[in-house]
Amino acid sequence: MKKFSYLILFLLVSSLIFPRLIGTLPQVMKPTMIVVKNNKLYIAEGAIFSVYSINDQKLLHKFGKKGEGPGELIEIPHVPNKISIVKGKIFVTGIGKAISFSKTGEFISEFKTTQSVFQLIPAGNNFIAKEFAQSKDGKVRYMTITLYNSNMKKLKELYRQPFVQQQGSPGIVLDMTMEFVSIVITEEKIFLEESPKGFLIEVFDLNGNKLYDIEKKYTKTPVTAKDREKLENKLKNDPQVKQQANRVGGWGELKKFIKMNFSAYFPPIKGIEASGNRLYVRTYNMKDGKDEYIVMDLKGNVMKKVFISSSFEPSINSQIAGGRLSSIENGKLYYLLENEDDEEWEIHVEKL
Repeated sequence: MKKFSYLILFLLVSSLIFPRLIGTLPQVMKPTMIVVKNNKLYIAEGAIFSVYSINDQKLLHKFGKKGEGPGELIEIPHVPNKISIVKGKIFVTGIGKAISFSKTGEFISEFKTTQSVFQLIPAGNNFIAKEFAQSKDGKVRYMTITLYNSNMKKLKELYRQPFVQQQGSPGIVLDMTMEFVSIVITEEKIFLEESPKGFLIEVFDLNGNKLYDIEKKYTKTPVTAKDREKLENKLKNDPQVKQQANRVGGWGELKKFIKMNFSAYFPPIKGIEASGNRLYVRTYNMKDGKDEYIVMDLKGNVMKKVFISSSFEPSINSQIAGGRLSSIENGKLYYLLENEDDEEWEIHVEKL
């Protein structure tokens, strides 16, 4: 009897060890974005959205439709439609429109957005938009963070930085080490990272009024020759890039039209996420092949640092367009990984 009790205890403890595989999602084929909220997993696949229970991976709801009618969305390869969960409703940003669904997936309402907006995040009675912009002469492309009111009237621009892709001659110029702008909203505050300026996170209220800065000293992480090779291989193996390469006669031919720029150092911030009263800052500082996550309170006081696998990142094109395959809730990082042998997507969790 004692041995049996020890066995039960061992199995119980083993099930709580992190990281761990929660389960598989055999119905998921091509996920482009996930959100975990209130113990539910929301997955975007083109114009289709699925809601699963985290506990048993049971499919709870599936909704959405490809098209241009009410409640329908356009599908563009490697450009994810974005999900936000706000006050029990599912808010989705697509090309040229934003849609509200009930928590069970019933269509509620929609409104038009400009084509430049590729993500819209509810912020109280306003919206925060990630959108593309150009210089007056059209020579420089920017990614901007803009505050709009409920009627989609522009209130103010909070931030802009040059976009990772610029027009070249011939082809394009890619900044291979520039990070994409990260912005999160929690506890009625907007957190906006500005890593080109250093380890800097600006904090605003929901009306775009500056509250304070979170700024830290940091050690620069150099971009090595191995890093440059890894980044080029990631670009080369991106599904959309592969398709383009096949059309022009291979990667060697396509590469002639791509100028890859590498900075001497990585940005100090790779991305930020938030859950409740905690801020999670991902950096390029690595240990044993794992990325550093700095856990802070909302004032920027460091609580702890942990190192987590970075194997869950989506393709480069999906990342540029705002896709992600990970989400943080209640001190846990949930992420999807594709098991290529079994041809199934798995949901994993790590404790932060």
